[in-house]
Amino acid sequence: MATLEAGKVLDTKVIIGACKDAQQMVKEHYYKAWDDADREVTIMDSVGHAVTKSKLWKLYHDSAVILRNGAEITKDTICQHVAEIPATKHTITSFDAQPLQDDKHSMVSVHGTCKYGDAVCRSFHQQLVLWKDETSQPTRYWVMHDNMRWLGEEDL
Repeated sequence: MATLEAGKVLDTKVIIGACKDAQQMVKEHYYKAWDDADREVTIMDSVGHAVTKSKLWKLYHDSAVILRNGAEITKDTICQHVAEIPATKHTITSFDAQPLQDDKHSMVSVHGTCKYGDAVCRSFHQQLVLWKDETSQPTRYWVMHDNMRWLGEEDL
Protein backbone atom coordinates (compact mmCIF):
# COMPACT_ATOMS: atom_id res chain seq x y z
CA MET A 1 0.00 0.00 0.00
CA ALA A 2 1.26 3.47 -0.84
CA THR A 3 0.35 5.62 2.13
CA LEU A 4 1.44 9.24 1.97
CA GLU A 5 3.70 10.16 4.87
CA ALA A 6 4.61 13.70 5.83
CA GLY A 7 7.10 15.11 3.33
CA LYS A 8 6.80 12.10 0.99
CA VAL A 9 5.42 11.97 -2.54
CA LEU A 10 3.28 9.17 -3.97
CA ASP A 11 4.98 6.90 -6.48
CA THR A 12 4.25 7.76 -10.13
CA LYS A 13 2.70 4.32 -10.74
CA VAL A 14 0.32 4.90 -7.82
CA ILE A 15 -0.69 8.29 -9.20
CA ILE A 16 -1.26 6.96 -12.73
CA GLY A 17 -3.16 3.90 -11.44
CA ALA A 18 -5.42 5.97 -9.19
CA CYS A 19 -6.15 8.41 -12.02
CA LYS A 20 -7.00 5.60 -14.46
CA ASP A 21 -9.26 3.94 -11.88
CA ALA A 22 -11.06 7.23 -11.19
CA GLN A 23 -11.47 7.98 -14.87
CA GLN A 24 -12.92 4.53 -15.55
CA MET A 25 -15.34 4.71 -12.61
CA VAL A 26 -16.57 8.21 -13.42
CA LYS A 27 -16.80 7.99 -17.20
CA GLU A 28 -17.87 4.36 -17.59
CA HIS A 29 -20.14 3.98 -14.57
CA TYR A 30 -21.17 7.26 -12.94
CA TYR A 31 -22.22 9.32 -15.99
CA LYS A 32 -23.55 6.25 -17.80
CA ALA A 33 -25.86 5.63 -14.83
CA TRP A 34 -27.13 9.22 -15.19
CA ASP A 35 -27.57 8.97 -18.95
CA ASP A 36 -28.98 5.44 -19.16
CA ALA A 37 -32.51 5.47 -20.58
CA ASP A 38 -33.41 2.83 -17.99
CA ARG A 39 -32.08 4.57 -14.88
CA GLU A 40 -33.61 2.17 -12.37
CA VAL A 41 -32.73 -1.22 -10.99
CA THR A 42 -34.68 -3.49 -8.62
CA ILE A 43 -32.81 -4.59 -5.50
CA MET A 44 -33.77 -6.53 -2.40
CA ASP A 45 -33.95 -4.55 0.84
CA SER A 46 -32.78 -5.85 4.23
CA VAL A 47 -36.04 -7.75 4.83
CA GLY A 48 -36.26 -9.29 1.37
CA HIS A 49 -38.66 -6.87 -0.32
CA ALA A 50 -38.03 -5.81 -3.91
CA VAL A 51 -37.28 -2.07 -4.06
CA THR A 52 -36.72 0.05 -7.15
CA LYS A 53 -33.71 2.37 -6.90
CA SER A 54 -31.77 4.59 -9.22
CA LYS A 55 -28.65 2.93 -10.66
CA LEU A 56 -26.75 5.86 -9.15
CA TRP A 57 -27.87 4.77 -5.69
CA LYS A 58 -25.56 1.74 -5.93
CA LEU A 59 -22.51 3.98 -6.57
CA TYR A 60 -22.83 6.09 -3.40
CA HIS A 61 -21.46 4.95 -0.05
CA ASP A 62 -23.97 4.97 2.83
CA SER A 63 -22.14 7.93 4.41
CA ALA A 64 -21.75 9.89 1.15
CA VAL A 65 -22.18 13.66 1.20
CA ILE A 66 -24.07 14.83 -1.90
CA LEU A 67 -24.52 18.49 -2.83
CA ARG A 68 -26.53 19.62 -5.86
CA ASN A 69 -26.21 23.37 -6.46
CA GLY A 70 -25.58 23.90 -2.76
CA ALA A 71 -28.49 21.77 -1.53
CA GLU A 72 -27.56 18.64 0.39
CA ILE A 73 -29.36 15.45 -0.55
CA THR A 74 -28.93 11.95 0.84
CA LYS A 75 -28.12 8.68 -0.83
CA ASP A 76 -31.77 7.68 -0.53
CA THR A 77 -33.14 10.94 -1.94
CA ILE A 78 -30.86 10.73 -5.00
CA CYS A 79 -33.45 8.28 -6.39
CA GLN A 80 -36.22 10.87 -6.10
CA HIS A 81 -33.96 13.56 -7.57
CA VAL A 82 -33.14 11.38 -10.60
CA ALA A 83 -36.81 10.48 -11.10
CA GLU A 84 -37.82 14.16 -11.17
CA ILE A 85 -35.50 15.29 -13.96
CA PRO A 86 -35.83 14.54 -17.67
CA ALA A 87 -33.45 12.24 -19.52
CA THR A 88 -29.87 13.52 -19.49
CA LYS A 89 -26.89 13.41 -21.83
CA HIS A 90 -23.57 14.41 -20.26
CA THR A 91 -20.59 15.56 -22.33
CA ILE A 92 -17.31 15.84 -20.44
CA THR A 93 -15.06 18.66 -21.66
CA SER A 94 -12.46 18.60 -18.88
CA PHE A 95 -11.47 15.83 -16.47
CA ASP A 96 -8.79 15.70 -13.78
CA ALA A 97 -8.17 13.07 -11.13
CA GLN A 98 -5.66 13.18 -8.30
CA PRO A 99 -4.95 10.57 -5.64
CA LEU A 100 -5.42 11.91 -2.14
CA GLN A 101 -3.63 10.47 0.89
CA ASP A 102 -3.13 7.02 -0.66
CA ASP A 103 -3.94 4.93 -3.71
CA LYS A 104 -7.48 4.19 -2.43
CA HIS A 105 -8.83 7.77 -2.42
CA SER A 106 -9.06 10.08 -5.43
CA MET A 107 -10.44 13.54 -6.02
CA VAL A 108 -12.04 14.00 -9.43
CA SER A 109 -12.86 17.33 -11.03
CA VAL A 110 -15.17 17.33 -14.05
CA HIS A 111 -16.40 20.15 -16.26
CA GLY A 112 -18.90 19.62 -19.04
CA THR A 113 -22.39 20.09 -20.32
CA CYS A 114 -25.59 18.24 -19.56
CA LYS A 115 -28.55 18.24 -21.89
CA TYR A 116 -31.86 17.79 -20.06
CA GLY A 117 -34.51 16.36 -22.36
CA ASP A 118 -34.80 18.37 -25.57
CA ALA A 119 -35.08 21.83 -24.05
CA VAL A 120 -32.16 22.81 -21.82
CA CYS A 121 -28.39 22.43 -21.90
CA ARG A 122 -26.43 23.41 -18.79
CA SER A 123 -22.71 23.65 -18.24
CA PHE A 124 -21.61 22.18 -14.92
CA HIS A 125 -18.64 21.65 -12.65
CA GLN A 126 -18.48 18.63 -10.39
CA GLN A 127 -16.04 17.39 -7.79
CA LEU A 128 -16.14 13.82 -6.56
CA VAL A 129 -14.12 12.00 -3.92
CA LEU A 130 -13.90 8.29 -4.65
CA TRP A 131 -12.88 5.42 -2.39
CA LYS A 132 -11.50 2.19 -3.80
CA ASP A 133 -12.79 -0.62 -1.56
CA GLU A 134 -10.43 -3.54 -2.03
CA THR A 135 -12.08 -5.56 0.73
CA SER A 136 -15.08 -6.36 -1.47
CA GLN A 137 -14.86 -8.92 -4.25
CA PRO A 138 -14.64 -7.73 -6.89
CA THR A 139 -13.04 -4.42 -5.92
CA ARG A 140 -15.61 -1.63 -6.03
CA TYR A 141 -15.50 2.14 -6.09
CA TRP A 142 -17.69 4.30 -3.89
CA VAL A 143 -18.62 7.95 -4.30
CA MET A 144 -17.91 9.45 -0.88
CA HIS A 145 -18.42 13.15 -1.71
CA ASP A 146 -20.25 14.67 -4.68
CA ASN A 147 -20.52 18.41 -5.24
CA MET A 148 -22.16 19.53 -8.51
CA ARG A 149 -22.87 23.13 -9.58
CA TRP A 150 -24.55 24.44 -12.69
CA LEU A 151 -22.52 27.20 -14.31
CA GLY A 152 -24.78 28.36 -17.10
CA GLU A 153 -27.84 27.49 -19.16
CA GLU A 154 -28.93 27.83 -22.75
CA ASP A 155 -32.17 26.96 -24.48
CA LEU A 156 -31.92 24.59 -27.41
